[in-house]
Amino acid sequence: MDLNSNKSPKKYKYVKKFVRRKSAVAADAAATTDEFKQKMRYYKRRVEYAIARGKVYRVIGNVGIGRIRLELHKRGFIEVVSNNWENTLVALPESELFLKISPNNEYERALLTKLLGEREPDFLWINRTSSFNVYQYVPIMNKINIMTCNFVVKDGLCELIDRFRSNYPQRITEINHPRTFSVTSENYFQRFRVDYRLTIATSTILFISYKKDPGNFFGTDGELSLASLDFALNVIEKFLKRKSILINNEDSDSVQWDELSKVLNSLVEENGKFKIGEDPIFLETITTKVKNASESILKEWPWRKHDGYTNVWLIKPARTGEGAGIFLSRDETAIRDFILRHKYKPFVIQKYLERPLLCYRTKFDFRHYFLVTIDNNYLRAWSHSTACTIKFASEPFSLKDFSEARHITNTAVQMKFAKVSHPYLPQHHMWSLGAFILYLNSSDKGYLWKDYIYPRMVRTIQTIVEASMENIELKPGRFELFGCDWMLTNDFKPYLLEINRCPSLEYYSPVSEIVVGKVTEDLVKVTVDYLKDKTASTGDFELIFKRRLPEPPEKDEDDEWLM
Repeated sequence: MDLNSNKSPKKYKYVKKFVRRKSAVAADAAATTDEFKQKMRYYKRRVEYAIARGKVYRVIGNVGIGRIRLELHKRGFIEVVSNNWENTLVALPESELFLKISPNNEYERALLTKLLGEREPDFLWINRTSSFNVYQYVPIMNKINIMTCNFVVKDGLCELIDRFRSNYPQRITEINHPRTFSVTSENYFQRFRVDYRLTIATSTILFISYKKDPGNFFGTDGELSLASLDFALNVIEKFLKRKSILINNEDSDSVQWDELSKVLNSLVEENGKFKIGEDPIFLETITTKVKNASESILKEWPWRKHDGYTNVWLIKPARTGEGAGIFLSRDETAIRDFILRHKYKPFVIQKYLERPLLCYRTKFDFRHYFLVTIDNNYLRAWSHSTACTIKFASEPFSLKDFSEARHITNTAVQMKFAKVSHPYLPQHHMWSLGAFILYLNSSDKGYLWKDYIYPRMVRTIQTIVEASMENIELKPGRFELFGCDWMLTNDFKPYLLEINRCPSLEYYSPVSEIVVGKVTEDLVKVTVDYLKDKTASTGDFELIFKRRLPEPPEKDEDDEWLM
């Protein structure tokens, strides 16, 4: 080899390249290690911050809570993954998790769960009430324990309202709820029968008096017997005097009731007339009796003006939702047979509101949200003033056809029908509250929502919560969101149909995405921000009820040995 030569041997050049490559790999490894350490420091600081401030949360059940997660993350909360022993990502080393990690994705949640270790959550969101007692130790949880007269099941709401009206008869109008009977025994069915038959009588009288000239229902060419009308008037008179035993008896006057039912059907469906002579004094006498009876009915039972005239009733499973298993009928025997076929399931029988407010000839109801919170001092109820979904049927309203497409407005039912009843209504069968108010404005009635409809909804919720205070476990740190379904009558009166626990927070349509997003955003404002700072914004949740928790009983010195 020529040692004086300026040319490097090929082998020497190869060694230099190899050394440079190794140095680069080492530098990359060092940089990667530094980056890894930096990221780990960042996530450890996040965990330390969350633990110190009580901002660790867990979700059990993964349906429709994306916005909840987002709002909690904005406030520095971190999530500990539920059932992490079943989560394969939690078993991965941190270095592998970092390769796919991004803000709020499943890999980041897995890493944070590893760093949290066995740390229990400060805030728990569960979808099933069966988990309530398992997590009693959690400081904040989205479920309250309703021990009796549970208003989130139909028979429980029925029992609660019955008790309230019995205890406070002077406040009977504070809860607008269709007449409902919980069918758990033959005795309860007897109560339904009394109302069912009384409704035949009242509907007959109200239908005649509803017309501008009741005299048109009488004539020498009539085919209906006046005996049925006299029977209806006598029943109402005796009932107003609290002599209701006439209807309670199974066999009493069954022929007359059958005949009166046929008379009502003839009047409503066939333009029937009562046969009378030509004496004008008699006509004036009988129409005056009908008018007076009608006034007495509406004075004693003002809600009967919304009954309609065909005596239709809803039979609903007491413990299921989403419109499943609902049966409509105007026939007492058919209703009884249906109940007997399903005697091992709890049902309620509810008077159908036959005179609903219609929009483009279509029935609708609307979902409204309220929230109950319990802290160390108070139980509070909050009503969301702007977030409502208006849910339409997919066929025009008619009492000649009981199909669910016309009458059952639950979202889960109407999603099955790819049609609309009117071109002005959307394919997804939903409006926002704003769209509904615009519709009211088209007939100069937009003011009714704020001045009449919504205040009466709030009054009903206030009364329901007040009546439930003694049935709720007043454990601080508990809250719950409820979804109420309402229906408007043709004179704009809101009726509470039912209250739903765990209302769906999924996005079924562009409207529900906006409404649910707003509700969950404001829910976190109330349950997190307001909990810490009573001056914080609660969004569009407005406080409608506040009651101080009772003082805990003083301990007896003689009982200290039990502690």
